[in-house]
Amino acid sequence: MTSMADEQELHAAARRRVIQVVVQYLFLALILFASAGSLAWFWGWVYLGAGVVILAINLVVLPREVVAERGIEREQVKPWDRRITTLSIIPTLAVPVVAGLDYRFGWTDGFPEAFRSRYGYDILDYLPHIFLNVDGEAVSKPRWHYHDCKTFLFTDSFSRRIGDWCENNGLLSTGHVLAEDALVSQSRVGGAAMRFYEHMQAPGIDQLTEHYDEYTTAKQCSSVQHQMGRRWMLSELYGC
Repeated sequence: MTSMADEQELHAAARRRVIQVVVQYLFLALILFASAGSLAWFWGWVYLGAGVVILAINLVVLPREVVAERGIEREQVKPWDRRITTLSIIPTLAVPVVAGLDYRFGWTDGFPEAFRSRYGYDILDYLPHIFLNVDGEAVSKPRWHYHDCKTFLFTDSFSRRIGDWCENNGLLSTGHVLAEDALVSQSRVGGAAMRFYEHMQAPGIDQLTEHYDEYTTAKQCSSVQHQMGRRWMLSELYGC
């Protein structure tokens, strides 16, 4: 049995954690809509609303002890751990900033126009083809063109620009692509990893665990390395 003092401490820690999360969401909302320059951003509200729903579910489902555990400030934390945690906030905050700026300046709104200029027809007329097997066809030309255009814009706007800058400044562009584990996940997120590797002076992959083997990913990367005459290939092993 827990004493009255323990109960009070547990309740205070849980309340502290809830307040922390609420403040974090308010700060996130401020960053999102300040970057967007408008409160009329529908998907910004959807994003925040989804987070509030998840928070409410956690408060209902999780034991109070678990919530309280996150609200307890640790005293025996190494200085380097605090510094790393503080530095990790910077890239985390960059996500809502970029999302808001994307809404403000319409960085991704040009996709239909880019698609039309590359393939000669409007992808908006074929939106069901992206998600469904229309007329029972497993292969759809609009779906193929959609992923091809997405890959081109991604690599041309990101990988190529960084790679060209590194090439001109005597540096090596390296790293890996998100969701590179399999061809299906690649097409869903980045399009085609090999077209991204093409612009890297040291193309790389990410092998996080031993629970599954990414032979295809490693072969894709080494293939681009040989095709492009690159000296280096990076492999991040057990990075998390």
